[in-house]
Amino acid sequence: MAVKRKRAGKVYKYRKRKSLPAPAYPFAQHAFGGQVEFLSGGGVPTVFITREAYSRMWHYVDIADEEVGWFGTVRVTKYGNYLIEEVFLGEQEVSAAQTEISGDGLAQIGQNLIDTRPDGVEQASKLFFWGHSHVRMGTSPSGQDEKQMDEFRENGCPWFIRGILNKLGRMEFTIFLWEAGVKIVDVPWAIYEHVDESIRAGIEAEFKAKVTRAVYKYMPPAVAANMHQPWFAGAPGYYQGNNGSGVMVVHSGDLPPGEQGGFNNVG
Repeated sequence: MAVKRKRAGKVYKYRKRKSLPAPAYPFAQHAFGGQVEFLSGGGVPTVFITREAYSRMWHYVDIADEEVGWFGTVRVTKYGNYLIEEVFLGEQEVSAAQTEISGDGLAQIGQNLIDTRPDGVEQASKLFFWGHSHVRMGTSPSGQDEKQMDEFRENGCPWFIRGILNKLGRMEFTIFLWEAGVKIVDVPWAIYEHVDESIRAGIEAEFKAKVTRAVYKYMPPAVAANMHQPWFAGAPGYYQGNNGSGVMVVHSGDLPPGEQGGFNNVG
């Protein structure tokens, strides 16, 4: 902004110099975090296993003295977790060090599902789990295990779950998300217990016969001639043998039909 000043008959103009902003710094690398966040909001997904699938896998591992493998159907849950529903043994050649399952073995299991089940096509399309035993060795993957997963990817599977189990009670799962280029190693797992809705009617009948709701009603102390009447004398509707605290306990079975919490002079 110009500022005018008069001096000796002349007008001088002074211009206020604008300060220039400091230039931006060159971009520099920092200590990168390299974190992977899951858009589902639930963090690292969990592999759930039905009770039947868990039991069958335990028997597979317990029976086999050499490495043995199997396949299973998997369902992606609402919140981005994975549920192993069923597992199936396939034809394979095994040894003490490795197990090899060809693509034909997986195809045979799928075809058998299609031929023997009304929903076989749907079930065959969910064969996204491969599990195998390492007998008494650790659950870290071998070179053959990694090669097997490459074959599943080459066959067009968008994702897959690998499980490595041993007789020492360890079970380790890895989720391969090939389309995203992500492998999640040693994810948490848990047994999924299905709620049997078919037994609900019988349980509801048992509740109705055996379970009652307690109803509480406060009984104020009886007062006569400004004197406190002892509880043992009996307040209206009060019966001896109560807890003496001024709270009457009335079971729901003692109440008349339609009366909600009312007092009906039981005793």
